[in-house]
Amino acid sequence: MSAIQLTVTDAGRAALVNAAHTGTAPVTIAACGITATAFAAAAATTALPGEFLRLATLSGQVVDADTIHLIVRDAGTGVYSMRGFGLYLGDGTLFAAYGQAASIVDKAASSTMLLALDVRFADIAAASLTFGNTDFLDPPATTDVLGIVELATPAETIAATDGTRAVTPLGLGGAIDARFGPGAASGFVKTLLTAASAAAFRVLLGLKSAAGFDTGSGNGLDADTVDGFHAYNSGVGGPWPRLATVGSDGVMEVGRYVDFHLTENDPADNAVRVTATPGGLQIGSGTVWHSSNDGAGSGLDADLLAGLHETSFLRARPDAGQIVAAAIDAARPAGVYAYAQPGFTTTVLDIGGIGGSAPRFQVQFTYGEGLSFRVARDTDTNFDGGGFVPIWNASNDGSGSGLDADVVRGAAPSVGAAPSTLALRSDAGYLYASYFIAGSAANENPAVDQVIVTNADQTALRKIGLASFARQLVSAGQVWTAVNDGAGSGLDADLIDGIDSSAFLRRDTGGTWTLAAATVGTGYQFASLVLRETNFGGVQGSMAGAAPALTFLWGGVVATQLRMAADGALEVRDNPGTGFASLRVGTLTSFGQTVWNAGNDGAGSGLDADLVRGVAPSAPATGGTLVQRDGAGHVYGQYFNTQAAVNENPAVDQVIVTAPADGFLRRAGIGYFAGRVVAAAGIWTSANDGSGSGLDADLLDGRDSSSFANAADLAPALTDKAFGTSGWQRLPGGLLLMWGQDRAFRNFEGSFNVAFPEEFAGPPFMISVTSINSSSSNNRDTAIQVVSRSNAGFVAYCQNNGGGGANSDGFDWFAIGQ
Repeated sequence: MSAIQLTVTDAGRAALVNAAHTGTAPVTIAACGITATAFAAAAATTALPGEFLRLATLSGQVVDADTIHLIVRDAGTGVYSMRGFGLYLGDGTLFAAYGQAASIVDKAASSTMLLALDVRFADIAAASLTFGNTDFLDPPATTDVLGIVELATPAETIAATDGTRAVTPLGLGGAIDARFGPGAASGFVKTLLTAASAAAFRVLLGLKSAAGFDTGSGNGLDADTVDGFHAYNSGVGGPWPRLATVGSDGVMEVGRYVDFHLTENDPADNAVRVTATPGGLQIGSGTVWHSSNDGAGSGLDADLLAGLHETSFLRARPDAGQIVAAAIDAARPAGVYAYAQPGFTTTVLDIGGIGGSAPRFQVQFTYGEGLSFRVARDTDTNFDGGGFVPIWNASNDGSGSGLDADVVRGAAPSVGAAPSTLALRSDAGYLYASYFIAGSAANENPAVDQVIVTNADQTALRKIGLASFARQLVSAGQVWTAVNDGAGSGLDADLIDGIDSSAFLRRDTGGTWTLAAATVGTGYQFASLVLRETNFGGVQGSMAGAAPALTFLWGGVVATQLRMAADGALEVRDNPGTGFASLRVGTLTSFGQTVWNAGNDGAGSGLDADLVRGVAPSAPATGGTLVQRDGAGHVYGQYFNTQAAVNENPAVDQVIVTAPADGFLRRAGIGYFAGRVVAAAGIWTSANDGSGSGLDADLLDGRDSSSFANAADLAPALTDKAFGTSGWQRLPGGLLLMWGQDRAFRNFEGSFNVAFPEEFAGPPFMISVTSINSSSSNNRDTAIQVVSRSNAGFVAYCQNNGGGGANSDGFDWFAIGQ
């Protein structure tokens, strides 16, 4: 088959150009398209004609500066003939293509199509191409690339000029024979070649006697010196041993100093020097400990720790061997004790007063149950509650546990106004509630000296004194008071808008309502307004028995009358009329606005008497409605708007509260409220502090601070630690806690060693081991058992509880000792 000429498309070349147009940019060949259509690829080609399959199982590798090795694989069940293919970049750009009339590959359903190509580019750097999948490759092998290689013939191996073919044993043997002769090298020559030095080579050649020609003082083979030096010198205070010597008694002699060098081949480097002194050895300037320099004030007193006697530390009692549980309740010295429980041992850390007196604090560790504690307050054997109380952990948290951290007295927080939930502000800061219960009417009118109001932007409820509120109410509504009555005040009770009563409509004797005369303009007077009732016997007596009417008089003469007819309509008559005419108006307006009547009331009329500005009342908390009390007197609302942060923290001397007998909102002074809270919750204040109060802030459990260790006492011991997945902590008194992790997978039954990160003074009191089942698999039915223990570690055994081979994902361990 002739060489395949791939055509790089214009789009492919454009993808190679970097953003600055100064060179190439790396691209990724991500897929190979396949077609059965014969075609001739061109630079302008942008899509593979007749493409029916695109494979992402494509791998490639740069094998030379201008060459890539490319493999395309199809392990599917498809059947086809491939006459062309195209290489696509990660963004779908057709990078290069090739097509021909004859079939390149014919694939059957049971076969795997594997297309392997070595592509050489004339003007493209192969290193600028990467591939989306490199899981499978078989490129040509080079000194840097693993791949396919051709074997060299013996002649090519002997010529030693070909750097691309691999040598076979046959070819290598021919090359050695050609260079050294058939059968070379001989056994003797092979022995010579094993010599590691010239001296060893001379020995193999039998030239031992040749060394005798260079012996004696001053020669390189003087047997009396080493590197030209005698064993002793004659320096000041000497002779000093120049070389380490061993006498007949087996004693080695060295000089006064022994220097250890940290820098290779640097005689001047004596960073670590061991010096012999009359008092013993020194390393640097420090004396090495021995039995003669131990003791008080020596700095090496083995009877003290950090200058403190063992009585300054908590330790396991010498009598702390396994004891009965009842002995734990007895007065005992402080220490760590172990006592038998059914099937296992429990360890107790007992911290008591000096000489075993009260108070006492005990921490108990029980296998499978964790830590618990108890306290003896008044006597060292009278424990609060008697038994141990579990310390909270993740396993005893939850509903019904009595320690559920997600609820308060069984009630969970909620943003919505759900029943039996705690009020939780929403993300916008709102507090939701269906309504505030007003309760019994018996307390609706308490004595008031404060009211609840909102500020100008209506975002917060606040209290205000009644007097201040009344002044603002009077000022806003111009309500009359004795203070603001008087001439010029705008609220003069003897005038209306500054006008005397004689200027207004009044009722005179006889039942006539008269509009008093008023002088205006050129002296004309207003007419009087007269109301006539039935059977009036005065002027216009002809109207006796008529309905009530309005009569307008001018100069004592009836000018116009307006009265009610028998059918309820208004009638009007003017002067000099002779009868009444009905006054019926379809739309009566005043200053351009419709006057209300029964005919124009209703929805959409603009005069609907059942709405206020188009808004209807509603008892439920429906959006866009006016608040209306329901049948029980409740007022509903979703929340009080308190978004404005500027008013969130006012100065407070009153709070809003409810009384236990009802649900009314009331105000309470902050001092009174605080006193009730303190009394209800038992909070400490200066008023209830003191001896015998149970809240004496100067004592702890009735004891002065001198009865307890302070931070300065504990600081040196608590800093003795190393935290991590494996670590340790030394407690005051010498108790050492140690822990660690092992994550090795084991599928065998057998023992193995575990080393402690820090050594105990002796074997630990107890070791707890927990097996890990990280995959929740049912074939991890294993147990890690402690076989033996020492101060440096313990031996564990992986035991399969289910039979057969054991499987374990590792384990965690915890040890207590000193």
